Amino acid sequence: MSEDAKTRWLAVAALVAAGMIAAGHIFKLSPAMPVVRAAFGLDLVAGGWLFSTTNILAALTGVAAGVTADRFGYRRVLFFGLAIMAVASALATLAAAPPLLFLCRLLEGAGFLSVVVSAPSLMVSETIPRDRPLALSWWTVYSPGGGSLTILLAPQVLRLIGWQGLWLTLSGVALAVLTLLASMGLKGRPHHGTRGAPFHRTLIAAVRHPGPWCAAGAFALYALQYVAVMAWLPSFLVAERGLSIALAAALTAVVMASNISGNLLTGVLLRAGHRHGSLITASSVLMAISALIIFSDLPDLARYLACVALSATGGVLPAAVLASAPEIAPHPAYIGAVNGLIVQGTNMGLLAGPPALAAVVALSGQWNDGLWLFLIAAAGAAALGLALNKVTGAPQKPSL
Repeated sequence: MSEDAKTRWLAVAALVAAGMIAAGHIFKLSPAMPVVRAAFGLDLVAGGWLFSTTNILAALTGVAAGVTADRFGYRRVLFFGLAIMAVASALATLAAAPPLLFLCRLLEGAGFLSVVVSAPSLMVSETIPRDRPLALSWWTVYSPGGGSLTILLAPQVLRLIGWQGLWLTLSGVALAVLTLLASMGLKGRPHHGTRGAPFHRTLIAAVRHPGPWCAAGAFALYALQYVAVMAWLPSFLVAERGLSIALAAALTAVVMASNISGNLLTGVLLRAGHRHGSLITASSVLMAISALIIFSDLPDLARYLACVALSATGGVLPAAVLASAPEIAPHPAYIGAVNGLIVQGTNMGLLAGPPALAAVVALSGQWNDGLWLFLIAAAGAAALGLALNKVTGAPQKPSL
């Protein structure tokens, strides 16, 4: 943006809304899983694969999706993502057998990936340098915000109009957000003269520097810890503590929503001049301290509050990572590719977290032995934060 330009906060808010609806399309299956499994005769394993399809796609193709956004334009890819999610969600309601349901879930995953690699890149174009860290920290609200809202509201929708009604509702919301964004005149992407470069050369150029790898690795190790708690906390509360499914879901939603506080705090800290890598390291240390309490013999209230603390303090890390993308990208034309690498790392962590914790607990027979997984992951993320500081050099004064 030019020096006399102003940040378009309405556009930033609309882009966050796009991310939240994308997250809603992913998380809608969680509360609807029992109903969907019963409707299609899916066993537990098939249900797990249905949920994980979107993570697998992002874990395999995140960087490629980012390069595609860089080449074809962020606005175009964002609109494609919202449109394909709306169509796939509506089409799934016509499914009479699992294959179409899985296909629609795969298409939703493609739409989700398109949104999350393009929206933060568009935010760079819609903000001035001083406001950019704050705006990008707001962006990270999309996952915990959209996920917790969906988990809280979906049970009521399911009771009233069933899973098909929930799918159609989210399809309509996606189209509404698409219409809003289309009316705002978003910038497609800056033109930097790289459109004609071969795809593989663009891909290599975007990820050959260590900064993006440090950021993606830290996010992956964070995601491993975060999703392990979110995936197994409801099961622990129901199976080990005898809580109702509804109460366990509500307590889990509170933990997820607390992540937002860390997301928003990061924007303030970055604007005050704190470095991305330092925030990543500090967040990782606080997550490790929280894990020490979670996997202890302290009273359940203390352990639950530690889950809230792990989510809240951990929320600093993804916001710091995503806000670093414009600085660690080797060229402004590669911001989408860097976001794609971060998304790819995130989803690798999301895929690894629940089975890794389950394997540790299954081997020992004790939930508390999961502590070592968290401490190792937190230590790795902290080290990558320090490495990110080293490769990005000395901090610069925030723009006025």
